Amino acid sequence: MANTHLTTTILHSGEVALPQQRSKKATRPQQTFSADLPPPRQGHAAILFDEKIYIFGGRTYSKNRNEKTFLNDVWSFSLVTNTWTNIQTIDSPEPRHNISCLLFDNTAILFGGQGYEDKIYNDVWYFDMINHTWTKITTNDTPSPRHSCSTVISGSNMIVIGGRTSTSYSREVYVFDIPVQTWSKILCKGEELVHPRDYHKMTLLDKDHVLVFGGYFYDGKEHYFNDILILDLSTWSWSLPQVTGDIPAPRNRQLQEKISTDGISHEIFVHGGNCYDSDTRKGEFFGDAYILKVAGSDFKCEWNKITMKDDANTPNRGHHASVVWNSSVVMFGGECKRSRFNDVRRFVIHKQ
Repeated sequence: MANTHLTTTILHSGEVALPQQRSKKATRPQQTFSADLPPPRQGHAAILFDEKIYIFGGRTYSKNRNEKTFLNDVWSFSLVTNTWTNIQTIDSPEPRHNISCLLFDNTAILFGGQGYEDKIYNDVWYFDMINHTWTKITTNDTPSPRHSCSTVISGSNMIVIGGRTSTSYSREVYVFDIPVQTWSKILCKGEELVHPRDYHKMTLLDKDHVLVFGGYFYDGKEHYFNDILILDLSTWSWSLPQVTGDIPAPRNRQLQEKISTDGISHEIFVHGGNCYDSDTRKGEFFGDAYILKVAGSDFKCEWNKITMKDDANTPNRGHHASVVWNSSVVMFGGECKRSRFNDVRRFVIHKQ
């Protein structure tokens, strides 16, 4: 893919919430944001529905470093008119970030997250995309509360992998049967191949296979991953595929979307993310982009770094959210070194 490159278009420039001051006693100049725009944020979720991006929750600007401000708002961005709408709702989930939210028919399904006083959730909510109403779902055998897990929908099931609980990092696999509204814990073969983690991303390759990339683990020292794992949903078994090419640096909180498939091979777009070196005490937010080609019944993986032709000067970032629209990837928000964004940008991949 030597001739593959990426261009970026700003659909809405938005605003930037400045970094928090390093001193816990310090305050920064009060920032004000337009009421017509969603506040800058990270750890939110994005869903594509009816030519609009819907944004749920997240964490936003706080005046003091030792404060956190979480959100439970819903906004939509029209990809036709490039305009925002604040969707008024009642009986909403409690404010939170690091959530999972996926579309099933005309319903957004929200699970988990973390909010005020470090409360971690394991509740399930349905958001009616037509009537814009929330419903809390009563379920059985619910997973322990967790945030920063990764989820996909296969058929009528929501697959949940990993995340951070109140006591540990997880590699557990749960299935939520959406029509029946019941949970099942799955004991997978080859579980020893999977390091517990959060902030990883998962992609549905086909109805029977998912791919996991990246993530984070802390045991007194920070660890970041760039491994790739395949979970077979028909046999519930993990495997490690062959991986070649321009392998990205370890990272978490990256953007990850499947952009094409012919049923046999698949292409996954990866952008950004971040990492931190505990030894050098230096961190990095990435602005790079890759295409991961996954091919064959053995899911051989080949990484290709994409040339960035970014006249839009897109800031490096992680913890952003995205959707696939008209053969492109549209992202919203994110964070870089405690600055938070609410811009909307469109990535278009050009192959020559």
